[in-house]
Formats: sequence, structure tokens, C-alpha cells
Amino acid sequence: MLSTFKLRLNPFLLANLFTWAALITLNTTFYLFLSIRSKTWVGEIDAYFKGVLENVVLLIIFFFYRYRIDKFREKESSELIGKVFYVGFVSIALSLLWFIVITLLRRNFWVDNSTLLNSFYLWSMLLAVNFLTYTFFIFRILIFRQSPKYVVWVWNTFIYIFFASLIFNFFDFPFQSLPYLATLGILVAISLLFCVNMHWVAYLSTPAKLRNIGILLLISLFGAYFAYLIFYYYNKGIMLYDIGFSVYAVGLLAFVLIYATMAILVLLFNIPTTSVYKKKIEEILAFQQLTQSLQVGSSEQDIYQALLQNALQVTQADAGFLEIKANNQLIALAMEDSDARLIRNALKDKIADYEQIDNLMLLEEAMQGYGSVMIKTLYSRKKEVLGKIILLKVQEEGFNSEHQDLLETFGKQASISIENYQLLGQVIEKEKLQQELDIAEKVQKSLLPKNLQFHESIEIFGFSESAKSVGGDYYDIFKVSPHRAYIVIGDVSGKGTSAAFNMAQMKGIFQSLAQLDMSPEYFLLYANQAVSQCFEKASFITITLLLVDTEKKTLTMARAGHCPTLYYNAQTQIADYIQDKGLGLGIMRNKAYTKFIATTQMSYNTGDIIFLYTDGISEAKNSQEEEYGYERLKDFFAQNIHLPIDVLQTRLIENVREFSQGLPPYDDYTCMIMRFV
Repeated sequence: MLSTFKLRLNPFLLANLFTWAALITLNTTFYLFLSIRSKTWVGEIDAYFKGVLENVVLLIIFFFYRYRIDKFREKESSELIGKVFYVGFVSIALSLLWFIVITLLRRNFWVDNSTLLNSFYLWSMLLAVNFLTYTFFIFRILIFRQSPKYVVWVWNTFIYIFFASLIFNFFDFPFQSLPYLATLGILVAISLLFCVNMHWVAYLSTPAKLRNIGILLLISLFGAYFAYLIFYYYNKGIMLYDIGFSVYAVGLLAFVLIYATMAILVLLFNIPTTSVYKKKIEEILAFQQLTQSLQVGSSEQDIYQALLQNALQVTQADAGFLEIKANNQLIALAMEDSDARLIRNALKDKIADYEQIDNLMLLEEAMQGYGSVMIKTLYSRKKEVLGKIILLKVQEEGFNSEHQDLLETFGKQASISIENYQLLGQVIEKEKLQQELDIAEKVQKSLLPKNLQFHESIEIFGFSESAKSVGGDYYDIFKVSPHRAYIVIGDVSGKGTSAAFNMAQMKGIFQSLAQLDMSPEYFLLYANQAVSQCFEKASFITITLLLVDTEKKTLTMARAGHCPTLYYNAQTQIADYIQDKGLGLGIMRNKAYTKFIATTQMSYNTGDIIFLYTDGISEAKNSQEEEYGYERLKDFFAQNIHLPIDVLQTRLIENVREFSQGLPPYDDYTCMIMRFV
């Protein structure tokens, strides 16, 4: 079996084994000399040979990987990081294996402990340098990907500093010495600079990023293991060869740990952008496939200019212009816009069916210095006219049927580009609008209170549903003492995001005023002043404000242009509206507003019910344009007053929807109902 077993050793492995064996032999020899020679003489010889052999090992490993790893340049980033993990794993495994071996030898055989410890340390440091150098050049490939020119210059400087640091191996400069720290500091600073160049991260998918984060964490742990060995045995006085004095080795370790750590952070921060990046790449590839040679610009003008440029190239035209029907836009290339408009108007006058022509070639036309004209109408997939492309040549009969065929083919591609761009613009606008609506909807929902109960003697429920994604209706409760609270319901003028934004401002205003615990009259006065300063002149708010005192069992009500409050008296068993005068906040923006504030104070009894609502309920319409109205609301209320108030509120909303006969609501549905118990 031994005759069939072949062991292949490349020059690198042979050189490493030789130098390692030399170090082990030197180690053993010096320890024999220690027993018969003076320590001074042995130390001098030891320092010299250690420096020589150490630099030989470092340089062999460096130049071996410098040229061997270059062949990995074309490999994927994830594959390169995987190779680093493999080398690190094997290095750690071999180091731990040798540790187990020397532990067994020390327990079962009489072997000098210092010799075993030095052999383990030398073996582990050789593996560490091998792993760090391999990682060093793999990371170099990643750094150089799509890097600016200055990175190459910085990298070469980095290498020269590493080579210069080999001098330290002939002297045992302590870690705290100025030359050691200065050189190591420069290496660390450049390592941090390289962390800026991680463009390779952007091309990874989310699974690849997560996988690489895990692998880089393990690589960092491998580096941490070797760092532990280096600094644990540093300057102990028992090691023949202490790599902690080598700026070169410590610099390699610092570079690997810094770059791996920063790569982990960059990968983490780039995970949320992966789906967006992937989507954009797919859009660009799809657009490029449809338009073939057409170049995609960053703006509408760039798109049209690129289309014209390609049209002129394929037809060898001297000038041309593009007429876009959607916005009546005219884009000229290699000619003045004014000349393009004159030619278009002349063509319209000359060709009776200019708007209907598909592909036309005029070879003997003298218009603004051009002798030949070729026109191609651009159609969408639905055969709708997108516009026209008009190409011009100075000489007469400058176009032929081949040019016309080329323009026909190009016109189809151009139509796809224009339509895709317009559709993309519409989609982007819709996405932006939807994002705004989603944000506004979240804001609106967060503004509405989740819990309305403030006292055990009052049952209170609220409901709000926007006609669109968002609306301007609002209700809230502000507790000012254990037995007193403001209850407010309001309706902001307008709809959509602007109303939702004003609603957010309104909540802040009301919340601030509620802390002052003032009367409803002053509450409305100061609220009107705030709304007048914060809102646009065309915006206003209608509200109903209640101040409830459960100790005195009183209600103080103020209405600012809002719907009349529906009040059910349990003693008389009658439901009726409380109609006070009042003007919406922000309509009159001066001190005269006080003349329009009126309050109603009343006592309530057990069983009384108050129903507050917005005009979306009272003004709900059916297919016959009939409104739900105040009378229908009061009648429904009286007929169902026996129900629990939360059920009563739900039934009312259902009744309004039934009345609307399935039509979408024109305005928001918002209401509050409370019963005194």
C-alpha cells in the first residue's frame, strides 16, 4: 500500500516545512546550550537567526500567495470568502490537534515542557501567518473590485510599509515602544481606509449577504484565536520565537480583523436595500431587452434624446425631432427647436392627413434647408398614437426604402421605450402617492385614541372610517383631572393627505390646550388663534367640544360650526338635537371670533346618551342623491335606543351603508357615542 501512496509536495510546502524544521531544530539546540552555556551568548545567536528564519518564512508565504491567488480574480465574492473560511478552519484544526498531541506527550512521557510549548507555539504561529497572508490577498481582490485609481497606489504603499516592518524582526522592540506603535498605527489607518471600498457588497443577494455575514464572523473568530495566542504568550520569556514582537505579523492580524469586521457591518446595513437594488436591475435589464441598442437616460429628456440619437444613427439622418402627443412636447436633435416647430407646422399644412399617416417619405421637399423628410408615427401596444418621429436630410432623395424599413423597425422599439417610460412614470407616481397615503393612514390611526374610557360612570365608544385611504375626521378625549375630561370630535376641511396632516396639527393644538384646563370658551378662542397661524387660509376645522364633570354630573358644550349633537334624555325618553351657534376654527382669523362662541351647560342623568358625529354620516347619499339626513338619524337612534351603545353604534353605521346602496362613501364616517351609567 505504501508503494501506491503518492505524496505531492509543491515548492511552497517544502520551503515552509524546511524553515519550520529549522526553527524546531534551533529551538531544541538552544535549549541544550542553555544547560552548558551562558544565557547572554545564546541570546545573541538566537536573536540573529530568529530574525533571518522568521523573515524567510514570511517572505516565502507572502510571495507564494501574491502570485498564486491572482488566478482567483474572476471568482465570485462569496466563493472567495468561502476559501478564506476553509483555510482558517484547517489552520485552527491543525493548531488544536497539535495542542492535544503535546498535552498527551506531557502527561504520558517525560518530555521537556518548554520544548513542547515552543513547538506548539511555532506550529500555531506558522499556521497563523499562513492563514493571515492568504486572507490578506483574498481581501485585496475584493478591495480592488470597482475601486478608484488611488487604491492601487495606497495598496502598494501598504505593501512597502509591511516590507519595512520586517526589520523589527531583528530587534525585540516591545509593543509599547514608539517605533512599534507608530508603524502599527500607520498599518491600522490604511486598513480602515480600505474599508471604504466594499463595492462588491452591492452585488450580493440577501441570502448571500446573510451567508457571508456568518462566514466572516467565523473568520473573525479564527483571527481572534490567533490573536489570543500571540498576546497570551507575548513577552513571557519562555518562547524562543515571540511573534508578538513582529509588526509585520501583528499588522496582518489587524488588517484581517478590521476588514472582516467592517465587511460584516456593511453587509448588515445593505440587507434592507437588496430587494430595491434587485428590482431596479430587473427593470433596467427588461427595458434594455425591449429597446435593444437604445440607451436609458436618467430623465424624460434623456430618454427622448437617446431615441433620437439612435434614430439618426440607424438612418444616417442629419437632424430630427420627436413629437410626444401626451404633453405636446417637441424634442429636437442637431437642429434648433424653432426650426423643428416651423417644419412641423409646414408638414401639417402640406399633408392633409398628417395626424393619420403611419410611415411617409418625402424626397424633394425644401424646408428650412432640408431636402428630404421621413415621418414615422409611434403607436402603443393598444394602437394609441404616442407621437411622431421626423428625420431630416440636407440633400434631396437622401432617404430610400431601406432607411424607411429601418425607421419602421426602430419606430417599434422607440414606441416600446416611450410607452414603458410613460408607464414607469405613472407607476412611480402611483407608488409615491400610495406611500404617502400609507404614511398618512398610519398617522391618522395613531392619532385616534385606542382607549376612550376615563371614568367608570361613563361608557364611551368611537368609530372612524375614511372615505379614501386617509381623511380629516378626528375624535379624542383629554383627561384633565380624575373626574373631568374634554371630549372632542372634529372635521378638517379637504380630503386626503393634506387633511390628515392638518388633523395631526389639530391633535397637537388640542392636547396642548387641554393641559391648561380652561373653559370651553377660551379653549375655542385659543384653538382658533392657533389654527389661524398654522393652517392655510383655505383650511378650517369644525368641532364639537364637551367638558364632562362626573363629580357634578354636568356637561359644558361648545360647537364650532360642527354637526348638531344628538342627545337622548333618559327621563323624558326623547332624543333631540342640541343646536348652538358657532363658527368653524380658522374661518374668522381675528378677535371678533369671540362673538361666535356660545356654550351650553346642562346636567345629565343616569341613562342619558350623547351621540357626536361628522357630516359624512348625516350627508351620506344613495343612488337617488338623497341624503341620510338628521331626521332619519334621529329616528334610527330612537328606535334602537334599547341596544348597548357599542351595538347601537355598529348598527347605525350598517344602516348608513345600506342607505347608500353600496355606493362608496363620499365623506368619512366618524362618530362617538357615550352613555352615563
